Amino acid sequence: MKVQTAAAITKLMLDVSAQLDAAVKLVMDDGDPAELVAYRNCIGNIMGQIYCDILTPIFKQYPQLAPAELRGPSAPKSEA
Repeated sequence: MKVQTAAAITKLMLDVSAQLDAAVKLVMDDGDPAELVAYRNCIGNIMGQIYCDILTPIFKQYPQLAPAELRGPSAPKSEA
């Protein structure tokens, strides 16, 4: 995969993850604890799949695309 494609996919997946997190917060504000647990589990599975199956391979190939908060201290610095 070309770096430009990887960068675009990374941005899209991070945006999707942020939207999923916002959805959990909406359910959290609704106040139904049982619904929140079920919803959080489902969203957590989706976000885990995004990270493990989509982002991790990209970050292995292009470590500079990983956001700073996901990089260790020895990771290459982003040129962005």
